[in-house]
Formats: sequence, C-alpha cells, structure tokens
Amino acid sequence: MKSSGAGHVAVFLDHCGGALSDLLDEEMVRYASGLPQVVSCNVEEDLSRPGGLARLASRLKQAKADRVVIAGRSPRWYERSFRSLAVSGGLNPYMFLVVNLQDQVAGWIPDVARARQKTRGLLAKTVKEALLLRPIRREEIEIPNRAVVVGGGAVGLCAASALADAGIEVTLLTEAEEIGEEGDVLPYLWDEPFEMGSWLGERVEEVKGHPKIDVKTSVEIRGFEGRLGDYHIEIEDPSGRREIVEGSAVILATGCDSVPNREGIFGHRRFISLRAMESMLERGGETLADEKGRPVRTVVFLLDLVNEASKIDSASAMKNAILLKKDHDCAVYVICRNVKVCLDGMESQYRSARDMGVVFIKYDDPPRLSLVDSQVNVEVKEVSTRMRGDQYSLSILTDLVVSGERFVPSWQTKRLAGMFGIPSTREGYLMDDNPQFCLTGANRRGLFLAGGRGFPLPLDEALKEAEAAAAQVARLVSSGTYAYDLAVAVVNPAKCALCLTCLRVCPHRAVVVEKYAAGNVYTTERGEEGGKSEAARVLAVQCYGCGICVASCPTRAIALNHLTDQELSLQVREWS
Repeated sequence: MKSSGAGHVAVFLDHCGGALSDLLDEEMVRYASGLPQVVSCNVEEDLSRPGGLARLASRLKQAKADRVVIAGRSPRWYERSFRSLAVSGGLNPYMFLVVNLQDQVAGWIPDVARARQKTRGLLAKTVKEALLLRPIRREEIEIPNRAVVVGGGAVGLCAASALADAGIEVTLLTEAEEIGEEGDVLPYLWDEPFEMGSWLGERVEEVKGHPKIDVKTSVEIRGFEGRLGDYHIEIEDPSGRREIVEGSAVILATGCDSVPNREGIFGHRRFISLRAMESMLERGGETLADEKGRPVRTVVFLLDLVNEASKIDSASAMKNAILLKKDHDCAVYVICRNVKVCLDGMESQYRSARDMGVVFIKYDDPPRLSLVDSQVNVEVKEVSTRMRGDQYSLSILTDLVVSGERFVPSWQTKRLAGMFGIPSTREGYLMDDNPQFCLTGANRRGLFLAGGRGFPLPLDEALKEAEAAAAQVARLVSSGTYAYDLAVAVVNPAKCALCLTCLRVCPHRAVVVEKYAAGNVYTTERGEEGGKSEAARVLAVQCYGCGICVASCPTRAIALNHLTDQELSLQVREWS
C-alpha cells in the first residue's frame, strides 16, 4: 500500500453474497492494495446489509482513510446508506465512489481472463478518480413559517385550511370577488348529489374565520421571483395599488375551465351540457321539463366526443342517470366509447344504474344526430354485442341529448405558467416535475401544484392533491430551516459571455444574472458600471445538480462541484 499524503483511499471488495467471488480473490486484493494512495483493502461478504455498514465504519476508522471506493453492486445499493453513515461518522459523504462490477463486468463478460482484466482497469480508474474528489459542504437557509396559495376554488380552500391547521401562516390569493366562486369548475360530487353547495359554503366560512389565513380577493398577480424560503409575489388590487406577498412556499391551485360545445347541431336547445343537466335535476321537482316547459321522458348521455381520457364525464353521467330513473322514471341511455369506472365505488354505481334500467351503448364511430320534429334522433352502431363482424344500428328518439364539455386550462393557469417559469403541456396545463415520485411538485423547490391545473380531475382526487401539496409544504417549513448540499453547478464569472444559454436551458430556473466585481471575457464590449460586470450565477438552493447548463455553456464557464471536468475525463477514458 502506497500513500504520499495527497489522499488516503480505502478500498472494499464486496463479494455480493458470492456472486463476485471469482473476480475479487486474493490476487485482486494485492492488485488493489498496490494502487497509489490506497491505505487499506478489505474483502467483504455483503456491504449492502446492515451489518456490512457497521463493519465498513469500523475499518474506515482503523485505516484513517478520507475517501472510499467500493467494488461490487450498482451505486444505488450503497450511496444512500453510505452517505447517512458518513455524515454521522465525520467523513464527507461525497468522498465516495462505486465500481459497478456486477453490471459492467460479471453480467456480460463470460471469459474470466477478460473479466479480471476489465476489473483491474475499473479499479485503477476509480481509485485515481477518488483522488480528485473534494469535500462538498452543506448549508442551511431559514424557512419562515408562511406560505401562499393561489386559487380560491375548492382545491385552494382545502390547501389553505390544511396548511393553517398545521400552524402555518397562509395568504390566499384569488382574482375572484369572493372565495368559493371558482368552485363551479369541478363541481362533481358524483356519489353525493347536490351536496357541493353546502360543502363549499362550509369551507368558505372555515377559511374566512381561520386566524392563520389572510384572504385577498380581486387581486391580479403581476410578478413572481425568489427561491425556497423567500418567494415574493407582486399583486395588484382593483384600485391599482400594488403590494408584495411573501411566502416560503407556494401552492398553485388555479384549476381548469369547461367550454360547452355550441357548434352545428350541438347549438340546438335540445342539446345541453352535463352541468345544465344537474341544474335541471336540482330545480325540476317531481316533473322534469325543458326550458319551454315540455316534459322530458327520454334522455341520452353522449360521452367521449371530447375529454375521452377524463373520467369526470362518466362519473357525472352515471350519477345523473340514476337520479333520472329514480326521481323521474325517464328512459335513459348512456352512449360512450368506454365506460370508466375507475373512481372509488363507481363500479357499484354502474351496476346500480344497470339494475335500474339505464341502457349503456358502446360505439366506435361517433353517432349520427338529426332533428325529428321537436326531438333528436340518435343513430349509433352498437359494438359491445358484435358477433362474427355484425354490428347492430340503433335509432333512439330522445327529448334531450346531454354531452360533455371540453375542459381547458384556465386563463389564469396559462398566464402564470410563463410568470412562474413552469413548463406546460401543449394544451397549456402545468406539468409536474416528476409525476412518479412527487406528483404535486413543480420544477422549483418550494413550488407545488394541486387540482385541475395539470389535468381535469374529479373533485375527490383534486382535494387529495391539495392535501398532498399542503403536506409537502408543512414538511419543508416544520423545522424552520432547510439543509442542502452544495453538489451544484457553479459559474466562473471571468469566463461568462452572458449569452444567457444557461438561463434558457435550466429546467429549475436556478440561474440568474448578477453583477460581479471581476470582469468577464466580454467586459470591454459591454463596458462596466461601477467597476462591476454582469455574469450568470447559480442559486445553490434551487439547483438540482443535473449538469444541463454545464453541457450547454459555450465558453465552459460552468462546472459541477461534485463532478468536475477532470473526473468526467477519467470516466470516459478507455482503460485496458
């Protein structure tokens, strides 16, 4: 073992339960021990087990090593455990590398001689790379106990109440004159008919009377800036007066709108929306009649012409169909491409509707619609009973055709997407940063999304998102501080050309432009102001260390603290 004081490397060869015992034998131990700056080399049976971590900590203390190389499984088996161990043991958690022998060698090289040669090359490369590692510091910022909720509908009210109940000071912003006025966007309590009004009224009174919630109505958002723990939202009231609202975190619950179809025959008075059907049922009394007082005896629900991916229309049609059969004894048909029963308890609703006499008809080709006297004729090819290629064409004469409305992002959602720097879909909905691991998280730390801002949701699911977003905010502000590693990108202002490439490509809006005392390469062309020149700067608390800006910078002015250019060069070199 050799050491000149430039670094002390401890190497651990993990047999992984015997899977790598042919590669990591005594000869490989002698080879690894002879590499530069290696002060210890130990063979372990399975470091991924709890007992293995304890042995590793003990051997590190004996060897007095300041960096570690583990040869064995994939890094995902070791990194999280080792970093928690390293923090408690005093060793910097970033002074650690893994040689993935299981995937890079044993898994695809059957020849033992070639596999051993590859193993030696990987060990030598990784030990050399370990000598380039530098400790990564950890910093903390203060997180005041306050948050902002944008949106005064049902989802925004739920999020504000959950935050306030957790002891967080909340500012609720809405462009409506009163909170709760946005509640008609997603009014479908599909399993509790006509309870939306009283439920929403209770939420409104709860929010207005909560001592930790400050409600600001009739305000328009004019600006947004800041970072986790220090967000600033500029708002303007109807009189033109502006003020700044501060929050450690922000929840956007702006929702979506619905647009009824008025094109062609759908503009006829015999075609109504699901929302209009609910209103008619609510005020219909014992006798259901249309706007001209004519009795309604047959109703057709025509679904999936728009919003085919959404289950809101199916849930609402199912509820209304049951009410029509139970309270008015109407003949009811539900014509759709697919019956969506994926809401909790909706399959039993579907069975109840069928038992009551509601007829469900599936189609591939959209039905043909025509006016016959004062009624609508619906001609559809039924496909669910198709046999031997035969299709049965049905003709239904109905008093009303109830069709779904097209859901679109609210105009406020579209405007705030650009102002807050949140990526949006082609339709204009806001996108989650990672729908697999954090469905409510946006692309910036401390910024969360809830409700129909990303996709039209039934109310119960939208409320669950509101509670999840509030829980994420409560977790962030509960300790009063936020600790983060400086494993981020850094800018050398002397090289920055201020081309703004990094600002454009950063998915987390972590790059800003500031004035530095030192000039950069284009100082003479732009001139100086007060001895300072402009250059990009990375906000460490917002940076995720992804490296997109590093790869995009044309002047190579940006580097990653935890993966320097030297380390990258070693990783791409070919080792024999």
